[in-house]
Amino acid sequence: MVVSVSPKQLQPHIKDCVINNHTLMIYVSSAAWASQLRFYNRQIKEVINTQSNERIKQVRIRMISPEPFVVERTTHKTLPSSETITLLQNNAESLEEGKLKSALLRLGTTLKKQIK
Repeated sequence: MVVSVSPKQLQPHIKDCVINNHTLMIYVSSAAWASQLRFYNRQIKEVINTQSNERIKQVRIRMISPEPFVVERTTHKTLPSSETITLLQNNAESLEEGKLKSALLRLGTTLKKQIK
């Protein structure tokens, strides 16, 4: 009922309502919307009291803690073709012994594992 008597732009941000000891608690999604909704306290209280058996004396608006932000991690690996990896390893074999040769061979081995 609270949602239906609230302004249209605020309705999606009302998350829950509870009546306890003649106090209406309205929970909203952010502090900005709570601030906006406070301008309508009196109207909401009057409408609920006239349309129901409740006798609301006070309206309180609280913010619900937002859900933690979760980043969806979608990774797209762009791997070289098996022909390119073979070419890399063959070229590495033709090099003299050294850091570059061993690094290229390790890279080729790692890339082949990723393709499988």
